[in-house]
Amino acid sequence: SSINATKISTADASSLTWHDFTPFGLDGNAPGVATIGSQATITMDNVTSVGYFYETENTQTTKDTRSGSELIYFSVTAPAGAPDTTAPTPDPATFASAPSADSDTAISMTATTGSDATGPVEYYFNETTSGPGATDSGWQTSPSYTDSGLDASTQYTYTVQMRDSAPTPNVGTVSSGANATTDSAVTVDTVTVDQEANGGVWNVLGSYNFGTGSSDFVKIRTTNANDHVIADAVKFTKSGQSDVILDSEDGSGITIVGSWTNSTYTSGYLGSNYKHDGNSGQGTKSVTFTPNLPVSGTWQVSMNWTAAASRATNVPVDISYTAP
Repeated sequence: SSINATKISTADASSLTWHDFTPFGLDGNAPGVATIGSQATITMDNVTSVGYFYETENTQTTKDTRSGSELIYFSVTAPAGAPDTTAPTPDPATFASAPSADSDTAISMTATTGSDATGPVEYYFNETTSGPGATDSGWQTSPSYTDSGLDASTQYTYTVQMRDSAPTPNVGTVSSGANATTDSAVTVDTVTVDQEANGGVWNVLGSYNFGTGSSDFVKIRTTNANDHVIADAVKFTKSGQSDVILDSEDGSGITIVGSWTNSTYTSGYLGSNYKHDGNSGQGTKSVTFTPNLPVSGTWQVSMNWTAAASRATNVPVDISYTAP
């Protein structure tokens, strides 16, 4: 392809880095090139470099060889090509990861990365149903978007569109719509239990609407506890289903925060031992029991502990469940 070279003055050229025409076989009278000394602009074929070139009128090809001839300098720039009139591909746009719920208030999605000669490619995510709390992304360079502040248990529909960065941007075709429904709202109830009494039995805390899988939990906390707090076991019961029991020593479904001590001193525990908080660090320790439930619906929650006079009478137990 051809590029254009424009003559510049010796003074302007003094501090620049130069390239000799010689590697391209372009002396002052090379075939297809006008006599350099008489031209303000020349066209050089089959040259793709962009920069500064020099040549002498008498076709000498080293910058420092004058031989009484004027040294001619040219600034070489790429030619202005045809304008970009093509939208990014794929066109229409598509989703690499379809919209999906992150929670009861947020939905995330990712577009297929666009390709275009005039980058960067920009993306526009649009919620098409004017759903409650929904917000369009506006044009952005990231192919990912999270829409937050949404309503629980609500279906939203999203499209994505791309454009390039041409002076007049080429805007592609909108994708097909994709639906996602936010999760059901999550409610947390706190039940206070007295661990001085009723040790070694299943104490019913209540019945709650839990979702399938591991979306809900029971957390034993130590906040403002007035003596030792015990974490031993939690049972989930539903008619027609096998009981789901989590022991504090289980390898999965248990999350422990802070320092807890294993003990077998007081009887009435499930499994090999129970945990106590040492009556220290109130408010900084917790044990969370997260069941993997086979079906959603109403499950009864019961808790076991070892009772003694040294136990707290005001243990806070959080139960996180899906609102009906």
